[in-house]
Amino acid sequence: MAESEEQVQQQEAGGQQDDASQASSGGGKQKLIVIGILLLLLIVVSAVLYLVFFSQNEANIATAGGEHSKYIVEYLKRQQVSIEQIRQEGKPLFSKEFEFTANMAGGRNTIKLLFRATLYDTLARDYLENRSPEINDHILELLKKTKPKELRNRAGLELLKLQIFRILNAVYSDKFIELSESKDRSPVKDILITQYYVN
Repeated sequence: MAESEEQVQQQEAGGQQDDASQASSGGGKQKLIVIGILLLLLIVVSAVLYLVFFSQNEANIATAGGEHSKYIVEYLKRQQVSIEQIRQEGKPLFSKEFEFTANMAGGRNTIKLLFRATLYDTLARDYLENRSPEINDHILELLKKTKPKELRNRAGLELLKLQIFRILNAVYSDKFIELSESKDRSPVKDILITQYYVN
């Protein structure tokens, strides 16, 4: 009987050791699972950030029509101006400040936007400024279609600049471009937003 009690005690002690080893190995498995999930989450977040920030330009070009894609390409080129191009083009000129206040899509918010265009040709600047009524019409129409949530991040503001860039370069007639010295189809090189707010 004493032997059977000792065997029972040994089995109970062995069972407790098995439980302790299972608990410690289970904790290790849980740590590995948590680390694996965190790594997977990090990879997914990295992929999403890459798609949002780095493939935006290709998507804009792909979705644009043939006529507008040349403006998008030109706009994207202007973001990577080399020092040699600046030396060749000379001193930048800035247009007058364009100021707009409009109700946004949905009618609850208004936007105030002030910007200048960067050019390198005096005649192109004068031509642009003489087309103010046409520009005003197109920009106001654009702002009325814009939703406030689209301007909450940098990407939305860059997209607005791209659309303004296209509108301003579309103002130039083929006759003006052919008669200009540079024959540049996109005289406007950049849009500089000097002030904007949405309320």
